Amino acid sequence: IVEFGDFMCPPCADVNSTLKELLNEFKGEVKLVWKDLPNTARHFLALDASKAARCAQEQGAFWPYHDLLLARQTELNAELFSELAKQLNLDVLTFSACLASNRVVGIIERSKNEAQLLQVNATPYFFVGDKRIEGAPTKEQLKQAIQSAQKLP
Repeated sequence: IVEFGDFMCPPCADVNSTLKELLNEFKGEVKLVWKDLPNTARHFLALDASKAARCAQEQGAFWPYHDLLLARQTELNAELFSELAKQLNLDVLTFSACLASNRVVGIIERSKNEAQLLQVNATPYFFVGDKRIEGAPTKEQLKQAIQSAQKLP
């Protein structure tokens, strides 16, 4: 499953628990790949949230940080990024230096360029096998897409 998402997008947060359930149900068969598509026109901290997650990734904590960002998206502010890093026992100085720099912006830009090439213009947006799903799908819709993808040659 490839998801194009924005950490400040409410439907992205809503679908996260469904994705976790499905990853558990299809453990070892399905992998989730997150592609950053921050909507900076709508959410002023969207790019910073993506940068924070990628800085957490440098310390091996992308997915836990991802989950915390989505769970606390209504509280997001610049101070919360460091608070979440502390909560995950990350090296906060390294994290803060990363966040202050632009070294992870290339990863985000590549995802945005990929989204543009694939004509993805909203979040969340999913690719499951050869199926495209725009918006927050139900658990059943995602499950059907996974099962169809498993049947592909």
